[in-house]
Amino acid sequence: MYSLDALKSAIQQVVESGTPGEKDPAWFFGQKTLKTSLLRLKAISGFQSFCLNIQTADGLPGAIRFKPLVKFISFYLCLICLGGIGDKTFAAKYQPGVTHPSNHQASNEDIIKKMTAFLWLAENDKNKKQWATAAGEMLFHRYSYIPELQPMYARLTRHLDWLLLTNIMQSPGVRFLPEDGWLPEAPSLRIRRAITPQLKQAEHVLAGTGRLVYVMDFKKNQNIQMALKVIDVPFIPRTRVDIRYRLDNEPPVKLSIPADTVDKTIPISVAPGKHALRIDILNPVYNQYLAVSFKINGIKPELKRREQLYFVARQSEPIQLKIKGPVLLRIDERQKDIIMTRYQLVGSKIETIELKPSLGEQEALFRIFQRIPAEEIRQSMPRKINVPYIPAKDAFTQIDAPPKPKIVRFHDGLPLGGQENGTLSFAVSYNRRKDVLEREVTSIDLEQFEALNMNYRYYNQNLNTYFNTGIEQHIRRFGGAVLGIEERINYRPVWLPVNFWLYGNAFFQNPDGNQWIPLEGKQEWSTTWVGAVSQQRNFTPKTYHIPNASFLVRGMSLNNPEQYDPRDIDQNVFTSYTSNHREILELSDTVYHRPWLDALGFFRGTVANNEKMNLLSTKFDLGWRQLIGPVQADVSYQYANYYPEKLLRRTYSFNVLWQKWLNSMQLYELKFQIQRDIDAPATMGFLVFTWYTSNGRGYRDFVPNELFFRDIRSRNIPPCPNNGVIVK
Repeated sequence: MYSLDALKSAIQQVVESGTPGEKDPAWFFGQKTLKTSLLRLKAISGFQSFCLNIQTADGLPGAIRFKPLVKFISFYLCLICLGGIGDKTFAAKYQPGVTHPSNHQASNEDIIKKMTAFLWLAENDKNKKQWATAAGEMLFHRYSYIPELQPMYARLTRHLDWLLLTNIMQSPGVRFLPEDGWLPEAPSLRIRRAITPQLKQAEHVLAGTGRLVYVMDFKKNQNIQMALKVIDVPFIPRTRVDIRYRLDNEPPVKLSIPADTVDKTIPISVAPGKHALRIDILNPVYNQYLAVSFKINGIKPELKRREQLYFVARQSEPIQLKIKGPVLLRIDERQKDIIMTRYQLVGSKIETIELKPSLGEQEALFRIFQRIPAEEIRQSMPRKINVPYIPAKDAFTQIDAPPKPKIVRFHDGLPLGGQENGTLSFAVSYNRRKDVLEREVTSIDLEQFEALNMNYRYYNQNLNTYFNTGIEQHIRRFGGAVLGIEERINYRPVWLPVNFWLYGNAFFQNPDGNQWIPLEGKQEWSTTWVGAVSQQRNFTPKTYHIPNASFLVRGMSLNNPEQYDPRDIDQNVFTSYTSNHREILELSDTVYHRPWLDALGFFRGTVANNEKMNLLSTKFDLGWRQLIGPVQADVSYQYANYYPEKLLRRTYSFNVLWQKWLNSMQLYELKFQIQRDIDAPATMGFLVFTWYTSNGRGYRDFVPNELFFRDIRSRNIPPCPNNGVIVK
């Protein structure tokens, strides 16, 4: 029941919804016209006592019931004031990814009232019918989650159909794609196709009142086997299917497929010449289809495959078309075997529609449809389902109500708070290393020290950025203790196809200072800053490469190391190579191939130049990583040339990484590396034990490229304990 007050309230909400582009263009009728209409409604508000009611059997505005002549005059004035509605319409361009375009949060009741107003105008005002239909349908697609809109939408569009637009003003070209099997155009049929059993390519589908015509041309008598298969949506009781087929001008043949029968084969004898076989369904019901296939003497014939026309769009050459509204457009974009559908409302003016591929795509295929009046067709009948009702038997025994608990306590599986924090790690290691420029090295010349590290990793989901902050101390065999701080930032913007890296560190040491206590006495220092940009590009699902460009800048306090014993100086504070090359531009590319889930091979090429673009070094790395249970084993080889120093370095490396989760919050890691330099004979390496602790964050705070085989390792994380309720 809708009174004049309700109708006036709905129009008032339309006026208050704002101008196009500010709030919701689908509701905008034209404010000036509507305000005038409201004044007219106020002028006739005195006639409300005559109980003007607009109602139908299904609750939608439709037939008008009135008795006295005064009510007729009131209704006539109401139509006059509504006749001015919609003098101006506007259309909004579709914005992908916006589920509810309105900036204001309209309640469900307001949306239902507006849909009711659109339906009333479409059925009672010929001048506003086209505009109200398009705006009401767009309203439904934006708020389809409101169940009350479904019956009004069905009533609004019951006489409409989709027409494929081919009058495209500009496009790089067209492409014809073959139809493999049943590929319906209507979005509603696509949903039903997804939940029905898969069909074969040679099967043709009959739905509703459609008809299938099979045209033949034989040179001799042939025996045709027509196979019929009933397709039902699952979980719906089956019903009988009545079928009629007719060969040429022969009398039609009717047959029935019982509800408990799925397949049926019909033999048909055909004489030489051209013939047409017509098949249709008598009294079709909703959600029931008929698959038809043919065989000629037991052999499936080769049928002409239908093709669908798609318009091509490129970033440099988009699709352009001009169209005059008001009208609703349906835009289908095909991505391989997936069809993405969106809708766009065109206003009363002539608008130019432009379609481009999605961001990152070079080409896209589109089909554009326009709403038009449909031909009158016979509707499918509702399915008749007879459900036998059997009264429930009396309970065998009576179950007493459970006693009321004395104590109810909630138990949290993870401690409250801390889930938003990052991952903290502590590490202790033993290291043996040498300067890359040392030509002859003995075991006593190798730099040896124990290191204590503490790192804090954090992933900021809003910024899509990884942070890794660390502090470390070196307890050296020779020389004073070293204190270092470092920061790694990895920014992965969703709006760019590249990743950005920023790394910085600072180390402090008194080479003549205390072996255990850092920052004692005069301090030598060094700092390094590196900025990099990289991108992962896939060749195949198993092969990809990561090009990388980085720029390094160093600063250090120690220029002349003669005042110290060379063995006392930490390599993070000073080496002859880092002192000579303080600005480096490095370009590299790494190719990865993952033939199996637990194996990864890689090849890397690197070129380094100084600030004057003089060639410093070239490096080539070849390696293999293998995951065996919780253990990862790596083997690699490096071939490096240092041109200013005229040095060649060939190195073999072997790494072992072992991880063990104690529970969902504690991870232990043991890493071992041994490295052999062939040209300056020396054996180097390290042994590291690390303890990671977090409140159930797993590998969330680790940069994706920091940990290999992350997908497999994530399965080994113990599940987080569930919350529970303790009742006593």
